[in-house]
Amino acid sequence: DIPKLTDRQKILVYPNPSEEFIIVKTEESFYPLKYSIVNQVGQLISAGELANASSVIDIQAIPAGLYWFGSMGYRQQFVKIQN
Repeated sequence: DIPKLTDRQKILVYPNPSEEFIIVKTEESFYPLKYSIVNQVGQLISAGELANASSVIDIQAIPAGLYWFGSMGYRQQFVKIQN
């Protein structure tokens, strides 16, 4: 099932955990949307810009572990598992 945004959520990151990619779902009015991915010690792992309401971010190159997706003051934790 594809998760849906609730009234309180502005950004949704799934699947969690993930091996190869995460999907970021947002409200249409937020574009372009800058984002960052940081690890547990706050090191920047990835940054970029999302162009539409459902964007795929490739996470295959990062090591397995716990990460934070952040954008517009919103943070969501996700787990990268080994593929």
